[in-house]
Amino acid sequence: MTATATIFDADAHWRLHERVALRPEPFGALVYHYGNRRLTFLRSHDLVTVVETIGDAPSARAAFDAAGIDPKRWPAFEKALTSLVAGHFLVDDAHVPEQIDTETIDSNDTEG
Repeated sequence: MTATATIFDADAHWRLHERVALRPEPFGALVYHYGNRRLTFLRSHDLVTVVETIGDAPSARAAFDAAGIDPKRWPAFEKALTSLVAGHFLVDDAHVPEQIDTETIDSNDTEG
């Protein structure tokens, strides 16, 4: 198995992967990726806010600023987002959305 480096650029535009669901919890949120079946926990309400709104911001840093995160805390948020990128929970603009093959689904439903 080869390791690949995860590159997180806080000045780039990021968004949740189309197969990721975010479920609010009292401690923060659960984040589940339906594609790779990974589950992670966000244990900071501020981080949840950033993840929920990051797709609307031009960059991660803009999302931090919009969420009112103190710039002294940005390195910790960058580290957390790097982990989310590594798990494919967050994707950049180079990501091509997955296509669901409805023909295969339809033919599987009709087989008897």
